[in-house]
Amino acid sequence: MNDETHAQTSPLDAAVQPEQAQPEMAADGAGPLRVLAAAAAARADTSFLRVPQPARQFGTDDSLAPAAARLAHECVIPTGMKFKGTADLPCNMRIQGEFEGKVTAAEGFSITVEVAGVLSGESHATNIRIEGKADGVIEANGGLASFGAKATCTGEVRYTRLAIEEGADVEASMKKAKAAA
Repeated sequence: MNDETHAQTSPLDAAVQPEQAQPEMAADGAGPLRVLAAAAAARADTSFLRVPQPARQFGTDDSLAPAAARLAHECVIPTGMKFKGTADLPCNMRIQGEFEGKVTAAEGFSITVEVAGVLSGESHATNIRIEGKADGVIEANGGLASFGAKATCTGEVRYTRLAIEEGADVEASMKKAKAAA
């Protein structure tokens, strides 16, 4: 092997591909061992191994806190989904699809039936907003029962406060609950 070839080949290349380029032996005979020791030392560098830090979670920035709180406390029945059964929720509920059965949102939370949404059965929440169709018992416990301009409602409505927008079709028995003292 001439000096030009040796100058172009690094000791690491020789360790990886020994049949192509062998370093000359040092006077003490430890040439290849030095190459292997250098390769092992390179692998022993563990600076790339760090304890992973948890990813920054959505809503930890104060400017995102209101949006994060709102999203963290909402259950959605999306458009095209049909749910039949009972739901006791510790959060707000938004119905874009169809819900048949009984839904109860914990105190302080709301149920919203969007324009394309359908609610059949019983609904209990602090505030209930109907923008789509509702049939059955609607009970706004201590809050507001409201009906948007495109709302259609039949059944029974129990409320503390009531709002019906012009254009809403509400054919239901209405019962005002006594306000909590």
